[in-house]
Amino acid sequence: MNKDARTKADSSRSSKTRKSEVRSQKLSAAGARRTWVVLAGLAGGLACTGALLKALAPPPLTPDATTSLLAIAQEQSIDQILDGVSVKPGRWRAIYVHQSLSDSSNAQSLGQTPAGLTDHFVIGNGDALTDGAVQPSTRWNKQLAAGNVPGVRISGNCICICVVGNFNRSRPTPNQEARLLELVAALQRRLNIVADQVVLGWDADQTSVAGIGKNFPLANLRSQLLQ
Repeated sequence: MNKDARTKADSSRSSKTRKSEVRSQKLSAAGARRTWVVLAGLAGGLACTGALLKALAPPPLTPDATTSLLAIAQEQSIDQILDGVSVKPGRWRAIYVHQSLSDSSNAQSLGQTPAGLTDHFVIGNGDALTDGAVQPSTRWNKQLAAGNVPGVRISGNCICICVVGNFNRSRPTPNQEARLLELVAALQRRLNIVADQVVLGWDADQTSVAGIGKNFPLANLRSQLLQ
């Protein structure tokens, strides 16, 4: 093969090599673009999914939505609540009982406020909390003073008990009545609280959340308090 033929052959091979390199570069660029598009799509999908989950999530729990999830069932002893908390002598001197003025509540739902749950104990009526179940709150477990019940001032040494229900329309269930009496009597015995320091609703307005309701059996419960 003469010199000119070899030169043409070398030129042809170089041209083919350059074309091959260009095709490889184009394929590489196209592959990179596809990868970027796939990753961008995945990122967008994850962002949308995160936003959707955030929108569907329940509202954040308030301070007392961490209230003890343990509710002492109707057939269990009140002592299971009281034995687990250390109480300083003389810490509590009175007991105040009021209605929730709602048909369905428990410690968690009642605690959905910036200040958390007002009460030390909640007694269920079968809706949201088992009928007759007693639910202690963070305030009791940490021996904190009661919160604010609209329409009444609760002293710092008064135990606050909420009985779930609107007793302007109906009376408490038999289980609620029995458990309330059991809880109050146990607190009286342990803390030396006399009957005249057990307040059943705020007399100024028994129909409000500060009261106990017109249909609550006040006389019956008062007659069974420890003197």
